[in-house]
Amino acid sequence: MAKYRRHHGSLEVDAIKITSVSTYIYCLIPEDITLDPIEVTQQWIARHEPVNGGYFLRFENGLTGFMTAEMFEREFKPVRPAETS
Repeated sequence: MAKYRRHHGSLEVDAIKITSVSTYIYCLIPEDITLDPIEVTQQWIARHEPVNGGYFLRFENGLTGFMTAEMFEREFKPVRPAETS
């Protein structure tokens, strides 16, 4: 996963852009084909309502979430390796 930082503030997350969401086998298919699908639960899908093209997020405390591409790309920017805290 790549690291991203919120434009305003210090919040950092690991994130992966998702190509498609499978509600049949409950997984998210990353845009990067070298990465394995991300297994989630039926409850996770129901809670976060992921859509194709959005981002799967992992926060520093281990919690996960989802944001649409429009919202994520407006709020976060990639962190260069030298910038990581």
